[in-house]
Amino acid sequence: MAPASLLEMGTVCYEIGNKHIPLFIQEDKVLLPFEMPMFRWLQASGFKPEKQSVKLLNLLKSNVEPHGHGSLGSTIFTKILKMAAPKDE
Repeated sequence: MAPASLLEMGTVCYEIGNKHIPLFIQEDKVLLPFEMPMFRWLQASGFKPEKQSVKLLNLLKSNVEPHGHGSLGSTIFTKILKMAAPKDE
């Protein structure tokens, strides 16, 4: 989704992060793995999410381990990091 303001960007990123869903910022857009409950929540909250297939251009860099209150958050995050990691040639 493309937030319309800095406040909308902060609110959306906070809510996504609070649910331990990985997110990426690319070309003034907030990108996250598609999950229907989050998509519906964003719509119900007045945001305008779009479902698209997008190639991640920048690997997320973090100095902390991904975590969650259960195994789901870490599993999704770990899979995305592995998919986005540069391949050795």
